[in-house]
Parts: sequence; C-alpha cells; structure tokens
Amino acid sequence: MNESIKYQRKLIGVEKKLGFLYVPADVRSLLPNENSDVKVLFPGDNKPKIKTYNSDHNRIFGFTPFYKKHGLSAGDIVSVNVSTELITISLKEKTKIEDSEEKEDDSFIDISGLSS
Repeated sequence: MNESIKYQRKLIGVEKKLGFLYVPADVRSLLPNENSDVKVLFPGDNKPKIKTYNSDHNRIFGFTPFYKKHGLSAGDIVSVNVSTELITISLKEKTKIEDSEEKEDDSFIDISGLSS
C-alpha cells in the first residue's frame, strides 16, 4: 500500500515572494533525502508538473505561477497530499465572513464611566 500524508499549509509571505512551498518535518520521510525533482499535481491540471525539492531547506520550488494564477497571498491555506510518487495540491475554499451588524460609529465616545 502506498503511504501518503495529508496536511494544510497556511502560506507565509516569503513563500509567496520566492515561489516555494515549505515541507513540514513529519512529511519529509516520504520525500527524497537529497535535492531532487518531484511530481506536483496542481488544481485543474490533468498531468503533474516536475518541480525541484531542496532537502537542505525543505522546500519545493516552482510555485510562483500557481500562486499568481489563484491569487494566493500570505495567510491563504492550501491542502497538500504527499506520497512517494506524487504531491497533490488543492485549495481550501475562501470564505468571506460578513459582519451582519452595522459597524459602530467610530466618533462615539463612551463617557458613562466618568464622574461629573
């Protein structure tokens, strides 16, 4: 049976800026011990793309087109499924939380605790 590990990654600014995906410690056992190419399947693609894995820094490079295509930035979450043959990337749905209450008037000053 082919072992795989699934996790979610909250992107940080340097990942977006430099176009890589950091690999956490518990997943590294499924990846090569030395710098190597890995197959990455992005959302909407039919065939995996070859990306570079740097085992010294635990990063997979070549994610800039993916980040730009999907408008991702720091704080966004991607789901990653890693196996020895393939890394599958999927997007966590962005949900915008609407504030149902009207915003308070910022010019209101509460003076109820002040003495006269």
